[in-house]
Amino acid sequence: MTAKRWIVCSSSLAAAAAVLAAGCGTKSKFPPSPLTGEEAEALALEVGAVSSMAWLEKRGDGSGEYEFVIPCPASGNVTFSGTSKAEKHRALVISLDVDGTQRYSACVVVVEGGETMTLSGVVNEGLSLAVEPVTDAEAVEIKGMWSGAVVWSRGNSDSIECEVDLALDAWHVWSAWSQETNLRGGLDGTFCTIAVDAPLEEWYETQ
Repeated sequence: MTAKRWIVCSSSLAAAAAVLAAGCGTKSKFPPSPLTGEEAEALALEVGAVSSMAWLEKRGDGSGEYEFVIPCPASGNVTFSGTSKAEKHRALVISLDVDGTQRYSACVVVVEGGETMTLSGVVNEGLSLAVEPVTDAEAVEIKGMWSGAVVWSRGNSDSIECEVDLALDAWHVWSAWSQETNLRGGLDGTFCTIAVDAPLEEWYETQ
């Protein structure tokens, strides 16, 4: 499996929460322009796709309470915490169910055109991974749901709070022979009332 920027590390939830950008509104006098469809899709993928890739790396940790942190593309981080339940066969994880939250702490995301946006807030996460045996490969079915309130801002504009309601249905296939990864499926739902339908394969190729 190719490890990219979602390689995880341990950290303290309290430390991450201390740098959480809280509340709506900044000292800026410039209200933000409406969130575009491309921006909503990029932020939605930060919520769902990055989480899925992180859990593909973390699933070997087994069952119980968890807490880990991943970095955001430009700066800031996301703290994952909650409980997970793994089912194993001959010491290999064949399924994983996750129930927890993702806390965004001044998470700076690069959107279309190289512009950056900042994401804060807490999202509830329900995720399941199921491994199916394939000759000389590993196929993992990924299903997820995310909901909650996030705060986004663009440049020096004020922050805006809105609701997130996303669902993921995807497959991650890794070939032991070629070492290539194929990610199929998509993330859909709404991000700040904007409908999103984001194909994961296009996102993965840019990481």
